Amino acid sequence: MISFSQNSRHENEVYRRLYNAADKYYHDAENNNISEDKQEQLNHDALTAFRNLVMKMETEKNVNDSLAFHSYFKIGILEHFFNNLPAAEKAYRHSIQLKQTLTQLPDSFLFKPQLYLGIVLYNENQFDSAVAAYKKAEVIAEAYSTPLQETERLYNTLGALYYETGNYRQAKNYLEKSVALLPKNHPYYKDLLVNYKINLASTLTKLEEYDEADKIYQSIFHFNILRDIILHNTGVINLNLGSIHKALQNFYQVNPAKTNSARLYNDMALAHYNLGHNDSARYYLDKASAQVRMDLSGKKTISYGQTLKIRGDLLLSEKKTADAILSYQQAIVQFYADFNEIIPAKNPVEYTGVFSYINLFNTLTAKADAYEQLNKVDKKISSLKSALDAYRSAFKLADYVERTYDSDEARLFLNKIKYVVHNRPISLCILLYDLTGEKEFLEEAYLFDQRNKGSVLAFSIHENEIKSKLGIGDLLSRQENSLKSAITRLSLKSAQVTDNKQLQELNSSIRDFEIQLGRIQEKINNTPGYEKMRSADRVPSVTDLQQKLLDNNTSLLSYHLTKTELLIICISKKEISYKKVPLKDSFFSALQSFVTSLHQVNSDIKYDAAGISQKLYAWLIQPVYEKISYANRLIIIPDDELNYVPFEALQNNEKKYLVESFAIQYQYSTSLLKTAEIKLASNKNIAFAPFFDSGYSLQNIVFSKL
Repeated sequence: MISFSQNSRHENEVYRRLYNAADKYYHDAENNNISEDKQEQLNHDALTAFRNLVMKMETEKNVNDSLAFHSYFKIGILEHFFNNLPAAEKAYRHSIQLKQTLTQLPDSFLFKPQLYLGIVLYNENQFDSAVAAYKKAEVIAEAYSTPLQETERLYNTLGALYYETGNYRQAKNYLEKSVALLPKNHPYYKDLLVNYKINLASTLTKLEEYDEADKIYQSIFHFNILRDIILHNTGVINLNLGSIHKALQNFYQVNPAKTNSARLYNDMALAHYNLGHNDSARYYLDKASAQVRMDLSGKKTISYGQTLKIRGDLLLSEKKTADAILSYQQAIVQFYADFNEIIPAKNPVEYTGVFSYINLFNTLTAKADAYEQLNKVDKKISSLKSALDAYRSAFKLADYVERTYDSDEARLFLNKIKYVVHNRPISLCILLYDLTGEKEFLEEAYLFDQRNKGSVLAFSIHENEIKSKLGIGDLLSRQENSLKSAITRLSLKSAQVTDNKQLQELNSSIRDFEIQLGRIQEKINNTPGYEKMRSADRVPSVTDLQQKLLDNNTSLLSYHLTKTELLIICISKKEISYKKVPLKDSFFSALQSFVTSLHQVNSDIKYDAAGISQKLYAWLIQPVYEKISYANRLIIIPDDELNYVPFEALQNNEKKYLVESFAIQYQYSTSLLKTAEIKLASNKNIAFAPFFDSGYSLQNIVFSKL
């Protein structure tokens, strides 16, 4: 659509003729049958012609018509083609600005300029501005019932952006839309379909939806496009699913030159290690090491860190514990750019800048496990203390991730810690307490336990509620979230970068963002009343519990549950102690039966779980009864399945309910305990909430003032 401003007819004809000449060069360059040199020359001629046209229009002050809009837009495309990004950005912005004055042009004409501007801004590392441009393009696209040309490209790009920030669920949504909207008559349909589906499958793999990801890879394998990448990624899925032989079949078909060869050799080494083929694992680890040395001349890389981590696992399986610890230490150095300690007992104490936090956490905990294995040989307390120090560093890292990152990857990572790793430092602290009698180890076991009990999501919601109550501005919250997103994105991006200069630039950018984040959080923290209200998110020390939260008649029981053992930490006003209770499968079946029996009680079925109740009492209360018998109030902090158990209903051997001896309060974590007292003096009414069937009637109840 071409429209002119109120110029002379002669001027309009001149502009049209110049535009058509430039446009001919532009379209001739799109011919796929010409050489690259010819294409470049035609694009250069087109750019020169469009520049001359807009220069003439500007000189003659005739730039407010659609011809100028189209010219600036195509100048942007051509500058983009020649990778002159600042000039492309300027031209796209000029075309967008012109469109605001051209009401006769549909809004759909703005879609591509906004989309392409977003691409330029992203390549210029202006991430927030790029997202804003993409979102404007999305608003335009959503306004039309028929998909605009290149809408699928927009959704694929938005999916990729969300992937980069670790927001995998939203990435999945956009990538699925991009696949659905890709026109089958697109000249590059097969290539784009394979690319879009690889993006989608990679996202599903990050979400650990391996079966769905595998189905996508199988659906595009027959195109024989990016075959080696698909085979490698499929092998990784099979490796994660435990189908090791299938994974190796995939890996053996990959041409190392057409994928990340160091990563491929690491994956092959890991597969052989899982099969117990140590010699083959060592062979591929050596190939991975040689590839890294050849490619990067000794620079720190995640791939080499993974090689060293797997080598450490291999050495540990062969009882070469000291060598394994050394390999883990070298891996830690690779994963964290600012850490260079080669002494195995040393660990990072602070975290900032670029590092691969999942690999780093896994290696720190592996090193801790190796030190525990070493203790079985050398019997030295120092080995156990070194193990505990590695765990401290690992969980300090987890605290940093929770505080700094905002992504699905971070949430998955933190959730795995809770269910896979968190019992190991607790058991180690108990062992050190038993061996040394030093009270601080038992207190540290309590702290490790409480850190993992509180829900990250619950704390996040709680913090948002605090900000809302105190009137902390939306602007500060938006700035905080934006900085967290930026740090997450750059950290994930650094995992894909091998160039040392670029890594240094990313590291510098992350530090700058962390400084800004710190300033924003300081402003939030300095809001009157914020720190006091937020203290509920912090795990109080045992001393704080005893001095500020517990009275002489209250005892706190914190339960830590594993498949084979129950740990009960008992804290009173004057003492902290613990009991370990060995468990069998019968304990968990008793739990299930007890809860089910309570839920099935009604007018026709009477409660019949007294025997199970007494068994559970013997497991849950009897071991610590001597420590709590003085009290008349219990604070119970359950764990996992114990959250479903009403402790009030537990009975001792005399069939006396626990609630007959103690008032009982529940909490998810001591971090949620408060010192404030509940004042009832001003209340004039008391209410009872009975359980009753749907046929129960209140019509005959006479209400009395209490």
